[in-house]
Amino acid sequence: MIGPIRARKVRVRERAQVDDVWAEEITLEEGARAKSLYGLRIYLERGCTVSGEVRYVEELTAEEGVKLAKEPQRARGPEEIGLA
Repeated sequence: MIGPIRARKVRVRERAQVDDVWAEEITLEEGARAKSLYGLRIYLERGCTVSGEVRYVEELTAEEGVKLAKEPQRARGPEEIGLA
């Protein structure tokens, strides 16, 4: 998908590719790719790649083989990552 995604809950299917995502809950299924992720709870299945930044508020779970371009950052609240 081209362009930013803003939703309450986002699930990126296996091997799919997206740009930036802002959501309360984000799941990248196995082998999916994203530019940047901003969420309350983020789940990255194995083999996912994030080429930009990962910012989360409550929880970040990353399975084996996940590739992140930058160290994930924990935000103090949703307003800090544009989810207020």
